[in-house]
Amino acid sequence: MGILRKELDYLIILGWSANDTTGMEHVVLYHPARSQDPQEFRVCGLGIREEMMSGFVDRPAGTGSYLFALFLRPIILKTAEGVSLHKANTFVIWGPHDHHYYGSLDAVWDHSWLHCGGRMVEEGLGAVGIACNQAMPLPDPEVFEWHLQAIHREMTAMVAPDRAILANIFRNLLLEVSRAVNGNVRGSGVPESYVEVCGFLERQYGRRVTLAELARRVHYSVPHFCRLFRRHFGTTPLDYHHRLRMHHASLLLRDRNLRIGEIAVRLGYEDACYFSRVFKKFFRVSPREMRLAFFQTN
Repeated sequence: MGILRKELDYLIILGWSANDTTGMEHVVLYHPARSQDPQEFRVCGLGIREEMMSGFVDRPAGTGSYLFALFLRPIILKTAEGVSLHKANTFVIWGPHDHHYYGSLDAVWDHSWLHCGGRMVEEGLGAVGIACNQAMPLPDPEVFEWHLQAIHREMTAMVAPDRAILANIFRNLLLEVSRAVNGNVRGSGVPESYVEVCGFLERQYGRRVTLAELARRVHYSVPHFCRLFRRHFGTTPLDYHHRLRMHHASLLLRDRNLRIGEIAVRLGYEDACYFSRVFKKFFRVSPREMRLAFFQTN
């Protein structure tokens, strides 16, 4: 359930999930960026544990502001390294004009996010050594969400939010995230051999793969390989590969010059009818229906 209310110039949506046991208040806040000072820190919007339905956010030219996003469940997203599936608690910062592409094919996914701007954002990122357009593990969501709550309180509890306080909260956010990310990159992340397997799968979306050939790449037995893959990515290797193939199919459908039969062949399906059945089972709509819906909305 949720409450929608207007306070000053902020549009705030508060909601609570019956399945959430964290006690974290769900917040979505949009704020008009009125300041014309390029140096001043600006908050354009933020969300805490916002639930999203199955689908993808696709902004090819970004929004003109920085986007800090923490994905609380496994997520497909685009970074400088390409489009791939990432495990829960993946953190990304996109620059003002970076391509935002993220989402999930599952029924529901959730994320916490901050849209902000001002020269101090760029300078602050450089000072703490955090790169944009790169996926990073952030195992403890509270590192990010506590500061979002603090920003939210300052912007809504005060008649006139103090911009110096907001800027200080943001600086501390950068320091905390930098420490958490740099402290967790080594030793607790996904082993390099499994990262390479994922890269291999992402390049092989045009054909079927077997568990045996994947297990050989990491020198494990098939059962042991599958067990560790699920531990790191929350899904099976073949399901991961299947999701990638379907994801590429949805992207290729945007090309009017490609017939559905051609798309099937590009993805390694010799029978276009079989491909259509697999596609419909996955997306619950046929390739033709998805293509029609895409061009009707664009």
